Amino acid sequence: MRQITSVMLARRYGLDAKFDKLSVRKVGQAMLRAGVEVAETLRARAEGDFNYEPRDKLLVEALRERPEPSSMPPIVHVETPPVIAGPIFSEAAETFREAQLRRKIWENQTYSQARASYALFRDFAGDRPLSHYVRPDAARFKALLEDLPANYSKAPEFRGLTAQKIVEQTRDRDVGRLSSRTIQRLLIAVEK
Repeated sequence: MRQITSVMLARRYGLDAKFDKLSVRKVGQAMLRAGVEVAETLRARAEGDFNYEPRDKLLVEALRERPEPSSMPPIVHVETPPVIAGPIFSEAAETFREAQLRRKIWENQTYSQARASYALFRDFAGDRPLSHYVRPDAARFKALLEDLPANYSKAPEFRGLTAQKIVEQTRDRDVGRLSSRTIQRLLIAVEK
């Protein structure tokens, strides 16, 4: 416990944690209590109780006595090593497509459609590590698809334009948009 407490204090606050045993034990106990309170709060939220209040008397007291931000000492930021994020979207998508074709799960048409779907998403959301995409990216992508003309990939007037540019150019025009079935197919392809 003493080592964990010392490491956490050093990483989070840049403090050289050479404290007496009693101080380290108190901090360690406070960290454990806070961890339990966090777990209880998350459980309550998972059950739909967003009005959950902490029950730990020391935590409640500390929250009441919280000092004004101007009187608090500045937080020392410690450089943390970069997080390994995994493969970028285009690499993962290509690996997945190849595996689907190799295992004969997909036919050539599905394989080609997936390539187009992945390219559309990559151009829209960027080519980032998979772990860097969030739910709002998917929601914005769906909104883009709903505004895309049905002929966006075939019409000569749209060649060389991004999906966003096509939507901007056709927003006020009366053109046929992608069907809900096509949107669903594109979303499912990207989801995989």
